[in-house]
Amino acid sequence: MKTRVANLVWVLGTGGIESEVMQIYCNLNHDRIEEDFIIDYDNYNTYDNTIKQYNGKKMPLFAGDEVDGCKFYKIAKAVRLYKLLKANKYDAVYNNVSYPSTLFYNLIAKLAHVPNVIVQSHAVAIVKQTRSQLIRNAIYRAVFCKFADNLIAVSNDAGKWAYGRREFQVIPNGIDVNSFIYSQEKRNQIRSKLKINDKCKLLGTVGRLSKAKNQVFLVELFARLKEEYNDIKLVIVGTGELYEDLRNEAKRLNVANDVVLWGYTNDVAALLSAIDIFAFPSLHEGYGLAVVEAQVSGLPVIASNGVPINTKVTERIEYIELNKEKWLQAFELLLDSNKDYNRMDVNVEQIKTMVDITRITNRVELMMRNRKNESM
Repeated sequence: MKTRVANLVWVLGTGGIESEVMQIYCNLNHDRIEEDFIIDYDNYNTYDNTIKQYNGKKMPLFAGDEVDGCKFYKIAKAVRLYKLLKANKYDAVYNNVSYPSTLFYNLIAKLAHVPNVIVQSHAVAIVKQTRSQLIRNAIYRAVFCKFADNLIAVSNDAGKWAYGRREFQVIPNGIDVNSFIYSQEKRNQIRSKLKINDKCKLLGTVGRLSKAKNQVFLVELFARLKEEYNDIKLVIVGTGELYEDLRNEAKRLNVANDVVLWGYTNDVAALLSAIDIFAFPSLHEGYGLAVVEAQVSGLPVIASNGVPINTKVTERIEYIELNKEKWLQAFELLLDSNKDYNRMDVNVEQIKTMVDITRITNRVELMMRNRKNESM
């Protein structure tokens, strides 16, 4: 009999959490696992075909126009979730959390008689918390963690943020390692589209266009580098609310012709092959999967110290505090170096032991099926 799982993901757009959730979904043994996705309301169709391919379902709690007019939204959400879980008699709930407050849904799952509740923390504290926030989050942890059967996190920092001092397992985000190996063919294709030659050094980053990802910092750095280095360009891959801000900042700094806002792509690996230096200036990260993907592609990486250290899978990454002078020095060192990185000189098999999506999925699937030590 299949194990029926309700995945509390709340939104299925183009964000990092959704991407990782779907990576695991695609690699599950679907003869053993049947998974549905509980969302607030159905406003994206990004993964519709993938979900249908494996006979899963999206289960919206609200119609889109209900949310704005709902005076008691959180109460209504809890009641509707309870009814949905109870009616469908799930064997497990997989609760994806970014804030301790969402641990509350562990209780809802247990009230609906779901026997196995798995919680995964994906995020860390965004800003310094006030005293009242510290107290409130401590209460959420103390009350609702006990209703979970498994506590996991993508990094130590993410686990401490969600669970405090409670024990948890670290299971990092996974990738299909082979698909991110450097490709000269893809490099040529992308650089041809960008109309840049082999001598041009292409700086790049991948992630949602948001304050947390801090791409404005990168545009400002690039403008200063452009004063010294003529043959460089910057490509920013991703979508988000800061698109216009980034475009306007590039115009203000007179580098708009050399900053490419690529937008969404379903082939990040191709963009990584085209890039020469990868930058990731996030203010904070629960994990930071793009950093891992860049390393697999053989890139030198400059990342902020807000990125967890367990993203290090090669020796080509440097974690630097968000100080513009220190970042400029790091870029200049790479741009001035005559060292040609052998992009294929990456220990793929070693990296697979850390972040291979099949291995990660196997661990998650055992939890879903409530198995401790069983061969997959």
